[in-house]
Amino acid sequence: MEDMLGRIIEIDKKAREALELVQKDRLNLEQEIVQLKKKIREKYFERAQKRLDKNKALEEEHANCIIKKIYKKRKDKIEKLDESYKKNCEIWVSKLCERVLKI
Repeated sequence: MEDMLGRIIEIDKKAREALELVQKDRLNLEQEIVQLKKKIREKYFERAQKRLDKNKALEEEHANCIIKKIYKKRKDKIEKLDESYKKNCEIWVSKLCERVLKI
């Protein structure tokens, strides 16, 4: 009877040790999962930031190109207006004076 009781105690002790090992493994695995999630999240954000930086550079380049086109159009229009003014200045002034004086 005592022998059987000793075996039961020994089996219980081994079961508790096995359970303790399993619980330690579980905690270690949970910590590894947390670390892995953190690394994955960092890599994801790093890749996303690189894409954002690349897209930002492309958008800025595109915007600068559009701005240059707008400035060129504006410059061309100003040049045309200046040409027209130089060509027609005297005519416009004389016609304007003529109209004002007729009133």
